[in-house]
Parts: sequence; C-alpha cells; structure tokens
Amino acid sequence: MKHYVFLRNAILLCALFCTQGLVAQVFSSVSMDTIPVPGMEFSRPVGFMPDGRSLLLTTATQAGLWLYGMENQSLRQLTDALGAGSEPAVSADGSSVIHRTVSFNATHQRLMALDVLDMTNGKADRLLQPQRQVPAYRFAENTAMAVCPAGEQVYKVRGMAQADASRMPVVSLNEDLQLAVTEGGATRVLSPNGTEATYLWPSLSPDGSRVLYYVSGVGAYVCNIAGDGVTFVSHDCRAPQWFDDETIVGMYDTDDTKVLTSSCIMAYTLDGKSQQLTSPSSFTMYPRCHAASGRIACCTADGRLVVVHAER
Repeated sequence: MKHYVFLRNAILLCALFCTQGLVAQVFSSVSMDTIPVPGMEFSRPVGFMPDGRSLLLTTATQAGLWLYGMENQSLRQLTDALGAGSEPAVSADGSSVIHRTVSFNATHQRLMALDVLDMTNGKADRLLQPQRQVPAYRFAENTAMAVCPAGEQVYKVRGMAQADASRMPVVSLNEDLQLAVTEGGATRVLSPNGTEATYLWPSLSPDGSRVLYYVSGVGAYVCNIAGDGVTFVSHDCRAPQWFDDETIVGMYDTDDTKVLTSSCIMAYTLDGKSQQLTSPSSFTMYPRCHAASGRIACCTADGRLVVVHAER
C-alpha cells in the first residue's frame, strides 16, 4: 500500500449511503482507491491473479492483455492479440492464462481461437484452433479446458488426469444465447428462465455447484448446476461476478438512451441482502473480485482503475 501513488477515498457506507440499512449490509466497511496505471490511457481490469496483488488489464476494445502489479505499479504486456481481454481465465497456481485470439478469414468472417499463455516464459500454446462460434473454457485447478460448439472437450493437462478433468463442468452460451453446461463430454441446455430468455455473463460459483447468469432486460439469477433451484438476485446487477459462494457483485448503470448517466458497484447475498459499494457519480463498472483479499477491481467510464476494499 505504501508504494501506491493514488487518491485515497474512504467510503463509510453507513455515513454516505444512509439508504442502506444495517440489516441490508453485505460488508461491514468499504473503502476505495483510485490507482494510476502508468503507460495505459484506458485500463479495464479483467481478472485477479491468485495472490490478489496483481491484476490482468485490457483496453477499451479488449485488445491485448497486461499484468499489473498494484504494489509497485509494474506493468507488463502479455499479448497484443485481438480479443485477449475478453474473459481471460487464470490457473489456480497463477502459472497460466487462457485468452481468446480473434482473427478474420478471407471473407472477413470473425474467427476465435484459444491460447494458453505460460506466465513464466511468455510463450503461448494453441488450445483451440480458430472457429466461427465462441467456445467455452475454464481452468479446473491448473488444467485448461475448452468446449467446442459440438460439445467435444479439449484439454491441456497440468497436474490433473484427463478423466478427472472431464467431470469438471464448463458453463457456456450456445448459438441461441441459451445457458448450457458440459460435463463428461456431454452438453445439456439449461434455459432455467425459459427458452424465450436471452442469457448473458454466465459463470460457475467457486465451489462449482451453481451458475450465475443475467437475463437480458430482466436481471441476475443463480441456479443449480442441474438448472433448477432458480434464485433471483437483482434487476440492478449487470455484468455479475461471484465474490464468494454466497455473494454476488455487479454494476448498476443508468442512461438517458444516448449516454451513460450513472454507474455504481453493488453487492448482493443469496439470502436477500444488498449494499451499494460505490457512488453512482463515480461511474464505476465491470467489477472483478478476489474474496481472500477483500478486493473488488473495476474501472470508471473514462478508464481509470479503481479497487474497492470490502471487509465483512
């Protein structure tokens, strides 16, 4: 912390957000740091490294991926690949990162490949060849897993047997934007809110038992891995992320149909509590969470890096 050159803004929720009652609080105290990122005009966090002290950053267009050390303000570009900043995945030991690589074919159709970047030597290994549809992927501990549109799984094994990895669920969206889960090489469509709904931002809970997702125009929900036990989280929780197995963090943004008028970071628990973590006038958006350190990274509309510190 002493190495930061930042604007320290202490935010005490009871004082600043009096509309949030004590009963509704998710965290007991919250503070916020605006942290400079020398060398990047626009920095959007897209993931924490396992130690919670480093972040993966990308640009406004999600082109390229950088590793940023918050304590010493070190910045290292990992790749300049198009699409690399769109939902990268980090292995449990922090040694590898899966990222997307976008290219175009001779007829200008958009293709997407998956690469596994070795953080120790900077080399990338192709996990999935370029294809038209968006694949799903994750790390099961340190095993990189990808699901092709047809449901066939591809593995890059690091310390886990392929048979064990195949039992780890992978959440995806199919071409109709329906929620799907692949396990053991078989993909099933869930559609927990009906096939007429459009699903966005799906993710597995840290314990792998539930799925968080957003229904376009409606709000955020959680369901069991089987697609039942649907729990409503909030209408005002876009780009939702798991903080832990019982806590969701997302953004509540408003506009006048032309421009963004406000945006703040919100926290919710599955038993109905909610809390506003940043001011709507801060224009903070797209949170990423690291529960062990209590940190929530996000960016402002103009690309400044913000880290929220939340304590239970």
